[in-house]
Amino acid sequence: MMILKILRRLLPVAAAGALVLSFASCTPSDTQTQQNNLDPSTAPSSVGEIVSYFNAAADKVKTDRPEASISTSVSIPDDGIQASNELLARVLPLFRDQMSLGTSRAGERDSDLTDVAPVAGQSWGSRLERSAVEWAVCTVSGEEFKIVIRMRPEENPAPLTSAHGKAFEIHDKQAVLDEINTRGAEFVHVADYTTAYEGCYIYASINGVSGEMMSVTYEKNLTARAQAVCTGALASLGTQDITLKIQENMSCTYTWVSPEDAAQ
Repeated sequence: MMILKILRRLLPVAAAGALVLSFASCTPSDTQTQQNNLDPSTAPSSVGEIVSYFNAAADKVKTDRPEASISTSVSIPDDGIQASNELLARVLPLFRDQMSLGTSRAGERDSDLTDVAPVAGQSWGSRLERSAVEWAVCTVSGEEFKIVIRMRPEENPAPLTSAHGKAFEIHDKQAVLDEINTRGAEFVHVADYTTAYEGCYIYASINGVSGEMMSVTYEKNLTARAQAVCTGALASLGTQDITLKIQENMSCTYTWVSPEDAAQ
């Protein structure tokens, strides 16, 4: 039993280490990172410190207005689509293919990023709370802090007010329902749905000298469940249970200095 307890304690640490190593593999070359190495002792260490540091960097994007480039991708694999009826299960991938599953937006340097950078529509970039975080780690790579944050699971998070909604963008439920019922009118009608967010991560690169966020990726993993009323040629199927496993990634890149200024 003692061995099992030790293993349970070590598992989150090992997982965090693996994620940090994977994240670090996408950083600049060793030659670049050795030029201005930060003192590791200056890095935020506790979960509370990391959360506070991340929030400040995300807010700085909104106030200081760097050049911003943001893209979102959504994946619903075939094996992530389940339905209580076999025929409906075969039709749902066709319905998925009609959905708008990717977006992009951008803002020039010194432009208003209120509706561009996460969280869109807000003057702030993040209000992530310590209680919403399962674990967080921060490592040093050259002059950047590499942060990985794993969120705690949450049922039916709402935009702006929930634990997840204070950290990144949650789609408005009515807007999602409107799109489903518009694009899927020939197949199904959905009046409501529930969501469970579990295994969501935030990966951020922040300049440890200036506090400027260089990039951040939000990895959102959720399960959506609904009762669908079949319509059109499928009307005879009546009401069926459907489940979708969804992964949505939002990748944000920020450029703080123009190429002309950097050359001077």
